[in-house]
Amino acid sequence: MSLAQRNLFQNKVRLSQSAVGVALSVMLILILNCFLTGVHRQATAYLDYSPGSVVVVQQGIRNFFAASSVLPPGSVTSVRKTKGVAQTLGIASQFVIFQLHDEKQGAQVVGYDPDSGGGPWELSEERDVRDGDEAGSRSTRS
Repeated sequence: MSLAQRNLFQNKVRLSQSAVGVALSVMLILILNCFLTGVHRQATAYLDYSPGSVVVVQQGIRNFFAASSVLPPGSVTSVRKTKGVAQTLGIASQFVIFQLHDEKQGAQVVGYDPDSGGGPWELSEERDVRDGDEAGSRSTRS
């Protein structure tokens, strides 16, 4: 029997504690990896369901989550004139934290023009978001 095997099996309690420690470490790594994957999936959900293939943002923006990108006026028109572009949609997006049923919830709020598109890919209920009491309703201000 080699020296390593003798040292490993000499103290059964230490062996079991080491095995449990390694198993917990691997489990923690897997949990954190799953958490990160879920965050990335939720952060890109709007883009994943959008029909477009190119997103134009200001320089330095690396993700669509918790980042604000402000483009100069005329950017949508400029992109629209680019050869090969079939459709452009201008949106406004902001990550917000709000209180719902005494719990803080995070959400990505997307503002869009209902006439040109860019809105939700699916509604949870069969009604239009333009109802007067909806967060997605058109502003009544001029």
